[in-house]
Amino acid sequence: MAAMKYAITLVILAAGLTLATGCGSDADSTQQNTGDAGQSDTTQTDTNQPDTNQQDAGGDAALAPPWDASAPLGGDRPARVILPNAYDRTQSWPLVVLLHGYTATGPLQDAYFGLSRRGDERGFITVLPNGTQDGAGNRFWNATDACCNFGGSSVDDVQYLSDLLAEAKERLAVDADRVYFMGHSNGGFMSYRMACELGSEIAAIASLAGSAFDDAQDCAENGQVGVLQIHGDADETVLYDGGQFAGNAYPGAREVAERWAARNGCDAQAQTGEAADLDKDVDGAESDIEQWGGCEADRRVELWSIRGGGHIPSLSDDFTDRVLDFLFAHSR
Repeated sequence: MAAMKYAITLVILAAGLTLATGCGSDADSTQQNTGDAGQSDTTQTDTNQPDTNQQDAGGDAALAPPWDASAPLGGDRPARVILPNAYDRTQSWPLVVLLHGYTATGPLQDAYFGLSRRGDERGFITVLPNGTQDGAGNRFWNATDACCNFGGSSVDDVQYLSDLLAEAKERLAVDADRVYFMGHSNGGFMSYRMACELGSEIAAIASLAGSAFDDAQDCAENGQVGVLQIHGDADETVLYDGGQFAGNAYPGAREVAERWAARNGCDAQAQTGEAADLDKDVDGAESDIEQWGGCEADRRVELWSIRGGGHIPSLSDDFTDRVLDFLFAHSR
């Protein structure tokens, strides 16, 4: 059943992107896509709904000053904040910013990963921002030249997310040494962009089916960040070995991991970890785990390659906890 639901999602989403971008007739569409298949607002299977008992920035929960539930983070681009039930301002809390894929929203991405519902048990704050809408009505992040500002918008998402993080630190009891970004597809691209631009404030990022600048020199030298790159080698949207959108190239998953390993002063060669079962639709422990150790300030880099995995894997029950384990092993 899970496989059928995800297959339907991919088929409908591919059709929608073809109509929106006009690239469906391109003979080399897997290399020349102009959109990326983050979850569709109308087709996402909502298997992991956020816990409705959690305190929400848009709700009526009585939160300690200076938090004001009537004024969520982000001003005219409000971002949903989900606090653990035990939240109080006498201690500091890790912060995870979740960035959605192209055409999706923060809450839909949260439903896919089941992130915020883990906030109580693991004790962290979740922030769910939304990208702006392009001419076709699809939400996107202006991350790199390849992904995913296909309409030529002037929106500065680096500034928006930087301001959002600064506001969160001012108004919430955020542990400034434990700030993390996590994203899927276009959100993965944007997570890498924030690691470049705001690396001195971010402990680690995780990207599923995302990539980075094609030219490594476009990534600003603003600190070392722990990096987890997760990618299916059968992804036909954001290709495992790299490709391009609308003539703008992006690097492959291994190249991105190796760049960050070099940047973080890690060992030149990765070590092979125990294979993992990350995708329910692929039999057995299908995912190869590679780890770069010996990194400066313990800013580790890992590459999880899902053999036979597509752009929207049917995530295993412990997938998100594995990702959180990696993220929370890092602090500034």
